[in-house]
Amino acid sequence: MRQYGDSSRERGGWVNLRGRIMHEVRSARYMEADRRRFFLNEIVVGESVFVLPEAWDFQARPDDRLRPGDGIALGFDGSKYRDSTALIACRISDGHLVEIRVWERPKDARADWRVPSAEVDKVVKDTFGAYNVAVMFADPYRWQDYLDAWSALWPDRIVEFPTNVQQRMDKAIERFTTAFGGREFTHDGGEALSRHAKNAVIVKGDRKRAARARTN
Repeated sequence: MRQYGDSSRERGGWVNLRGRIMHEVRSARYMEADRRRFFLNEIVVGESVFVLPEAWDFQARPDDRLRPGDGIALGFDGSKYRDSTALIACRISDGHLVEIRVWERPKDARADWRVPSAEVDKVVKDTFGAYNVAVMFADPYRWQDYLDAWSALWPDRIVEFPTNVQQRMDKAIERFTTAFGGREFTHDGGEALSRHAKNAVIVKGDRKRAARARTN
């Protein structure tokens, strides 16, 4: 009420604080930084959690498994050395997310450790063979040769999705967080998928470029 002053309905104005405003403030569609900026006129530059851990756990359905022939879309994010490489499926009929495989650098790995590219290639091919894959969105960084080979095997089903394109990623993140807040999908509770989702933060404002540089 202090921020809206005489504009609030309680003071004879037109803004319904106890109705629409409170509903939007509490909505899972908005992150805390957005709530402070939109509704409290605060200048907020910093980080917000990607998903609330308790909400993520609530939407877990570990017994809901993919069946052979299910229609799915795939997301592939690859690395070669330090970062993780992941293959995640989304069942098209209901948006259920399934961790197909995640390759992470072991804590006791030698300095010359590399993601097992041949193994990744086999898992991708096995997944295409087991399910009806409509499309695979893939970050091509360091995996361009494999993407070219996969595109030859499955024409028109491999879509390059560079995660370093800010505008495209902002739109993808917005759609994901909106769907998550509306409980429009579930997931299998995969250990690596859940850990990465809970640890992720969304960087806002002027810190975005610096924060991305720190994670590369």
